[in-house]
Amino acid sequence: MDNIDAGLKLVEEQLQAITISSVSVLQEASAHIIASGGKRLRPRIALLAYTAVGGRDLEQVIPYAAVVEMVHTASLVHDDINDNGDIRRGRPTVSAQWGNTIALLTGDFLFSKCLELLTDADRRILKAISQLSTSLVEGETLQNINAGRDMLSTSVYLEIVTKKTASLFVGAAEIGAIQGGGTTAEIAALREYGVNVGIGFQIVDDLLDLVGDEVVLGKPITKDLSQSKMNLATIYAATKDSDKWRSLQALGDIVAIVELLTADGAIDYARREAEKYEQRALEAIKDLSPSAGKNGLIEIAALAVRRVK
Repeated sequence: MDNIDAGLKLVEEQLQAITISSVSVLQEASAHIIASGGKRLRPRIALLAYTAVGGRDLEQVIPYAAVVEMVHTASLVHDDINDNGDIRRGRPTVSAQWGNTIALLTGDFLFSKCLELLTDADRRILKAISQLSTSLVEGETLQNINAGRDMLSTSVYLEIVTKKTASLFVGAAEIGAIQGGGTTAEIAALREYGVNVGIGFQIVDDLLDLVGDEVVLGKPITKDLSQSKMNLATIYAATKDSDKWRSLQALGDIVAIVELLTADGAIDYARREAEKYEQRALEAIKDLSPSAGKNGLIEIAALAVRRVK
């Protein structure tokens, strides 16, 4: 995977270069969130998908891998405004450091900068970026209008997760496959891989908000609970004993709620569900030819649901 790591360094350089602005606060705020790092799973998937279908020159996919990460980063800046987030990746959020107005404009700036990297893109890549951007907004909107409800169906939760989180994984895999010259079947397989990895990733992300380590995560935990955002574990618990769930929610007892989720098996249930999506992701790409790229995608599917941060 040495070539993938080298490719990710080029993605990082691309991210830093594209955020240059004559308006210093936009450049400072953009550099702040980009320098905070992150897993860079989405650009890594784009690079791996590219090589998995036979792509040979990683520089051909670097701009598009950077676009996916830029869209993701911009969405985080906007998320932190909506969620009143103070810490992101162990550092103050853009909104905490510069205020909501500058954060909003910084997110817009990052989105608009993506266009500079798409001037020579295949029309299929432009369509993929458009679709994932639209899905992100739809997912965030669905989450917002459902926040505060004491009950949420699994189907609505999965719709939110698919749009808000999995869309970026789908886009990354699809863009890599298109740029790598993948066949229609390969592109479809990698799209299916992306949606399943993305859903599994978000299920685990929600679990880490319940039982993760704040120091390891670099952000506060139980924030979603305090904002009454449902996830797969809380939906399971609420369905199992709705009266008890409503009672604890009414009291706002976060510690008791987490204890209930653990004792009732809700945490274990959600973990098992995440592992099912890992297996679906692996099934989706089983027919791809053996390659280092395919091996890397298999590793990411496992990492997405077995991580601790």
